[in-house]
Amino acid sequence: MRLPGSVSSSPLPITVTPLITEEENIVHFMSFPRFFFRHWLTHKPSYLILHVTSRCNLSCRTCFLRAAHHEPELGFFASLANSLPELMWLDIGGGEPFLRDDLPELCGLFRTKILSIPTNGWDSDRVCRTVGKIRKRFHGKLILSISIDGPKDMHDRLRASGSWERAWDTFRNVRAMDGIAVKINTVICEENIDTLPDFLPWVRSQGPDAHSLILLRGDPNDPSLRLPSLERLKSCLPIILHELKQYSYGSGPLARRLLAGYHRLLWETSLAILEQKRQVIPCLGGSNHIVVWADKRAGSCEMLEPPGSLADSSLPELLGDPAWKAQRRFIAGGGCWCTHNCALLSSLFFHPPSLLKLLWRTARG
Repeated sequence: MRLPGSVSSSPLPITVTPLITEEENIVHFMSFPRFFFRHWLTHKPSYLILHVTSRCNLSCRTCFLRAAHHEPELGFFASLANSLPELMWLDIGGGEPFLRDDLPELCGLFRTKILSIPTNGWDSDRVCRTVGKIRKRFHGKLILSISIDGPKDMHDRLRASGSWERAWDTFRNVRAMDGIAVKINTVICEENIDTLPDFLPWVRSQGPDAHSLILLRGDPNDPSLRLPSLERLKSCLPIILHELKQYSYGSGPLARRLLAGYHRLLWETSLAILEQKRQVIPCLGGSNHIVVWADKRAGSCEMLEPPGSLADSSLPELLGDPAWKAQRRFIAGGGCWCTHNCALLSSLFFHPPSLLKLLWRTARG
């Protein structure tokens, strides 16, 4: 299979093997109940989105982040890490995180089972060099997510001219490294949805561990971009679910089945939210899931205005602040709704009925 302007007409010469053994997966799964019960007993966060810089070397049309230059000093992150319990998932954000020279030291400050870092892949040498240093410091599951939004012409229109080739160079180079799960991220909008039937199986043929399909959200840099209609999304759902089911997710068979089931449930939930225009499962933003921005503001969700700043308060102080509690009550009362995949991850895994549905599907295969 070949896409117009693609980097290869055949799959890359990669043997995809589990990055984590089944025994290690069992250890990870056995640690989940601890996070689950800790959440319901103490409401301590398990998932952190941490924007480490607002600097970026691209200006992607789909991006909803528009901020002045902010980049906290390493000491800020050391204090934040010391105020947090062990995390299930740390999601680094930006800007382009790899523009920070001290990213390995920064990531090494936090205790987390899973560390996920996105990149536009523009500077392959820098990304590979930095990821290698992070791998030496971090001994959990490390995921690198490379943003690719369609075939070459489409991707370059949405991101930057020449960015397709650079992103795939980064993919090939990191894929050859040991101990790193490599994922492709694609933001779905009205402009690229028609490319999905050919693009998705082609991406899979290149050998990533997973492919995350993210619905356009927020106010993108290009206001002409729109989320596809519900009808068009539903029409694409069969091929999306078929393709997502094929991935190894950088793990053994048990995790593969669980994560394939999770992605199916995520898509079903997202479309139900769009159709009903409400939360269809309780959102745990502000309790299980929190966001810290590069300007040191902190909040419940990337889609809401942060209620406070870590420049003025510690995280425990902020979590107890009336403004934070008011935003949490607003969310818990169904005052907002969205299809933010990161927020839904927390809500699906830590919402008992959704978790039971997911486990039942995993058991049935």
